[in-house]
Order: sequence, then C-alpha cells, then structure tokens
Amino acid sequence: MPGLSREIAYFINVNPPDLATQKKISAVLSALDAKIELNTRINAELESLAKTLYDYWFVQFAPHKSAGGEMVWNEELKREIPLGWEVVKLGDCFEVKKGSLITEKTKENGLIKVVAGGLDFAYYHSEFNRDENTVTISGSGANAGFVNFWREKIFASDCTTVRGATDVETIIVYYYLKLMQKQIYRYSQGSAQPHVYPTDIKKSTIYLRPKKNL
Repeated sequence: MPGLSREIAYFINVNPPDLATQKKISAVLSALDAKIELNTRINAELESLAKTLYDYWFVQFAPHKSAGGEMVWNEELKREIPLGWEVVKLGDCFEVKKGSLITEKTKENGLIKVVAGGLDFAYYHSEFNRDENTVTISGSGANAGFVNFWREKIFASDCTTVRGATDVETIIVYYYLKLMQKQIYRYSQGSAQPHVYPTDIKKSTIYLRPKKNL
C-alpha cells in the first residue's frame, strides 16, 4: 500500500505565505468560528424561548384559564385542552412545500441565500422562491430535519418550507416546530443519506389551535 513516511515528509519543501497573509487568513477563520459560536448560541436561546411560549400557551393554557375558559378532555392527546380548541395535522392549516432543485453548478451569482440540507444557507443565487418570514426544515444529510427561520427572501432548495396565512402565524408555528425538533429528527429516513420529506411534516406533526369559527 502506497504511503508517505515521516523521513520523506521531513525533506519536502513548503512555501508558507508571508506573515501579513497568515494574519489575514487567521482573521477570516476566527470570524467564521465566532459566527458559528453565535449561531449556536442563538439557536439554543430560540429553543429555550420556544419551550417557554409553548408551555405557557399549550401546556398551562394560562391565557385561556385566566379568562375563565372551560377545559375538556381530549382523547387523542390524553389530556385536557381548552373548550373549542382542535387538534389538526400541520398540512391542514399551514402551507407546507418542497424546495426547488438547484446545485452550486447551476446557480447564478447573486445575493439570495440558498437554503438546502445544512444548519445554515449553502451558497448564494440570483433569484428567490420564498418570501420573507419562512420556516425551513432541512431535507437531507446529517442535519435532515433541522428547523430554521428566515426573515429575508431565500431560495428554498433541499428543504421543506412552512408558512401560515400571516407572518404572526408563521412565527408561532416556528416556535412550535423548534419545540418538536427532536421528534422531527426522528422522521429521518434512509441509512446512507437520511431524508425528511414534506409528507412527513404534513401528516405526522400535530398542531393544537383554537377552532376557526370561534
């Protein structure tokens, strides 16, 4: 089997960049590390906020109870919920859509972020296919099922997008999906290349809300 011994490697000439260039490279890498750390911290804070909001509205039902609202038993959830509320699939009350195919080779230079299967956007493109305030769920790869939220126009690629009738509804369902993050990860299918499909999100995710006619 071909190999490279330490003795041979010792005599290989290496031409490192000058000190000024090394410092520039170091600055870029340090900035990337800081961005990754910031994104990780923001995601953790959002998950904490989502749990707090969900607990207040959908576990304690504090606003409903404080207004003197009646509670009734729900057999599907095996617990009491406010009278007049219903349990529905996410696809029955939100727009759940698959992204469009694009690759780094077919993209055109631009400023629109392409959201694919990772924790962050993949690269830039010249056009968008989703408006501001859109929830994305990564479609494939090691991070299949990751829930994110974008306040800017994006090009949705290898992901599922979720939107409500209003921006407020979209933000609320984002917090709900972040709370359900571990469950959504379990929707992942495939051993070689895990996938989470729009049908999984539409049919499998239960959403609790007041009935529309109230």
